[in-house]
Amino acid sequence: MRVVLAKGRIDVEAETTFAKAVGKGPPYYSFPAVLNELEPACRERGWDVHILSVGKPTQQRVIRPDVLVNLIAEPLICKRSLDRLEALVRANALPILNKVEAVRRSARTVLPGVIGASNARNVRVPTTTFFSGPPEGLERHIEAARHVWPVLLRPAGTHGSGGLRKVESAGHMRSLKALPSRLVVSDFVDFRSGDGLYRKYRMIWADGTIFRRHLIAGLKWNVTGNSRTAMVERPETVTAEKDFLGSHDALDDRVAELFRIVGLDFGVIDFAVSDSGAITVFELNGTFQITRSIPSEYLARWGYLEANNGAIVDALVAAIARRAQR
Repeated sequence: MRVVLAKGRIDVEAETTFAKAVGKGPPYYSFPAVLNELEPACRERGWDVHILSVGKPTQQRVIRPDVLVNLIAEPLICKRSLDRLEALVRANALPILNKVEAVRRSARTVLPGVIGASNARNVRVPTTTFFSGPPEGLERHIEAARHVWPVLLRPAGTHGSGGLRKVESAGHMRSLKALPSRLVVSDFVDFRSGDGLYRKYRMIWADGTIFRRHLIAGLKWNVTGNSRTAMVERPETVTAEKDFLGSHDALDDRVAELFRIVGLDFGVIDFAVSDSGAITVFELNGTFQITRSIPSEYLARWGYLEANNGAIVDALVAAIARRAQR
């Protein structure tokens, strides 16, 4: 079987902001880190695997695949690559995982409307807009888009906490320096639980299956891996995470429905669950990493977070084989 894994070149106008955010030099291509596991897993099954760099200046010769896997997961910075990939798929009637249309629906700025127009109950995606231009126009943009203070500012196309800022008011924003010229603006939702902790859930979707990945509890709203320091001081939160990872309940079904609404065949979701059971979605897209996310010195303590790595890769490979047979 012949498999093509597609990654996309960053739009030229997004390169400067992206370079500052990721600290890498050109050329810039967008693709999830799961490519590092997916490519060898496909080769191990004896498949003929090719990497297609959509938007590459030099011509690439790729023989028609049995299935194309779209790893261009950031529509805000890869518009041209997605357009080219969509044209390629349409012209050749190629079987594809993660259709371009679904990836576009997962964009941070589009997702609120997609979920809001669905029948998903008790789910909220904060209002999110895209801003491009000099900093002095940002306040006017926030007002015109009817954002509610405080807001979150994020360099367009980035994930994680790099460059992410919470801005309390217009006055606070005017005091900020060196803001990127391309930003994603989101309403801030205070998702603090009744016990004073902020909790961030992560799940992965692959081959019609939900895989639980983490439940981090932190003292600050920007919940990252560093928030685990607070968890060590509260052993009950570690126990709760392990219980969460080892169980399945109605939450899995609710999250699976969100992926079906968007249309992605595989992806990740980060979200919070309120004390009353309401879901606040932070992001839902095809950008995720499943291995090497834990520094080696912390594997003894936190290695349980990657216990389902193999199962996720197997699910992705199974999805590829199934799509090729259609």
